[in-house]
Amino acid sequence: MWRISRQRCVVSRRYRTDWTFEILTASVPIAYWAFKCFLMVASQNRMIYMRSIPPGSRRRGSVTPADHGLSFREGWIQSGRESLHYYEVWRGKEKSNASLMVYFQGNAGNSEHRFEKISRLLLPGMRVLLPSVRGYYLSSGRPSERGLQQDGEHILQRAYEMNGRQPVTVAAHSLGVAVALHAVTAASNEDRVSGLVLDSGFTSIVEMLHYLFPSWSPYTKLGWFIRSRWENGECVRKLKRTP
Repeated sequence: MWRISRQRCVVSRRYRTDWTFEILTASVPIAYWAFKCFLMVASQNRMIYMRSIPPGSRRRGSVTPADHGLSFREGWIQSGRESLHYYEVWRGKEKSNASLMVYFQGNAGNSEHRFEKISRLLLPGMRVLLPSVRGYYLSSGRPSERGLQQDGEHILQRAYEMNGRQPVTVAAHSLGVAVALHAVTAASNEDRVSGLVLDSGFTSIVEMLHYLFPSWSPYTKLGWFIRSRWENGECVRKLKRTP
């Protein structure tokens, strides 16, 4: 009887040890993924709006449009409590009747990183308004979906007034596509736009998660917690006549 009870005790202890090890083995990766998901949700604005990449993007550098053979002036647009910096650039002698194009930049970097691209696109008799939304370059504030939507509307309104209340062309890249689409499809703004050029846009942030990660990844389940959703596909469906 003594041997039997001792044997049972040894077996019982062995099973408990093995089961504990299995629980620990399974819980470590689960805790790791949960922690990563928490960090992604908590720091989502830093990941979506990469305004400080590359380093120095929030400060004025040494490059100006003049370094690329362009004339320019600088100014500010008020958007609620925030002040948005902009460059207005043109080639050669300024013409009062020059057509105006608004260029909404993509994520990361600042206006200075776009001067070379603008110099290749800019034709004589044309002006480009290059604004920085809140939190980018010299503009005040912190970026958010609602804040950038508000900025886009104020920028388009200012461009329309600068163009003698004549329709303007809107060009945009990456994150700028989201800002531009909302601005154009906002109330009565489509009538202020004569053309729309969109480069490397996206339909929504949630759909980007499903595109970037496999379906089994826990990251695809984070859509419920995303604050900046940018439903650009809905904006495209609202367009009525803008080419």
